Parts: sequence; structure tokens; C-alpha cells
Amino acid sequence: MKTAPVALLFPIYNEDPARFFSGIEVMYEALEEAGMIEHFTFFVLSDSTDPNRWVEEEESYEELPQTLLDFAQRDRRWCQGNLQHAWIAFFGRIPFFSRVHMLNGIYAYLAAPLWLLFLGVSTLIAYSWESSGLTLLARPNVLPISPDSLPIHGLTVLLWYPP
Repeated sequence: MKTAPVALLFPIYNEDPARFFSGIEVMYEALEEAGMIEHFTFFVLSDSTDPNRWVEEEESYEELPQTLLDFAQRDRRWCQGNLQHAWIAFFGRIPFFSRVHMLNGIYAYLAAPLWLLFLGVSTLIAYSWESSGLTLLARPNVLPISPDSLPIHGLTVLLWYPP
């Protein structure tokens, strides 16, 4: 069944922006988890009269957590929420674009561990080739590892693996 989009209008008038936007965020996340977010558009109407409030409202609209610990806690909460809804994303009766949105959120948190696994496995494969005496290069002397080249190889590993 097709439904018309719904506009949600939130007026703010000299209120605490942090409290105001946290309420909107809770509503947004609830609609997103229910797979209904595509039917809603959010609008914020500021009628605040104090110019200082205008600045606070704009800063609160897209405010990031203040400390690294707060950021990590928020990210962990979002990750748990995305992974908990994997069952709904795969087997739930939800609209296609909601399914794509949920799967994209799940993949966003699984991509880094999968990348790390890929780097580890490829390193083990490369090591097993090196220790077996076989080579994938037609001329193995093209890329020799000598004591002179160890600093550049070490720098490459430092730049490649930690990110």
C-alpha cells in the first residue's frame, strides 16, 4: 500500500537545543528501526528571538560528541543497533529501500573487521609463498629485501596496516 509522505515539523522557541534535538534524534532512530523512515521528512522551525540561541541551535543540529569516549560509546550503541536488526533486514517484510539502508548500516560496521581479516590472510599467504621457495614473480630479484631496504619496508608496513 502506498502512503503519502509525512512532514514532521518541530518548532523551537528559546529552548535548550541539546534537549530539543536529542528528542528528535530518538524519534528519527525509532522510525528508522521500524523501517518507516522513508515516509517521513523532518523540518525544524526556529522562532527563537535570542541571537545567541540561534547560534546554539545551529551548533546543536549536527553536534559531535565532545570526547573520544563519548564518541566511542555512541558508535558502539549505533553498531549494536545496526547488528541487532540484521534479522529484520534479511527476513523482515520491509520496503526494499529500508532493507538496503539497514544492510548498508550493517556493512559499515563489518567492513573494518573484514578488511583486517583480508590483510591478515593475504600476509599469511604471501609468507607461505616466500617460505616455500616459490615465487609469483618472473624475476625474484626485481624486489629484493636487503638490509638497505628494511627502513622503507618497515615504513610501508606502518602506513599500510594500522589504518
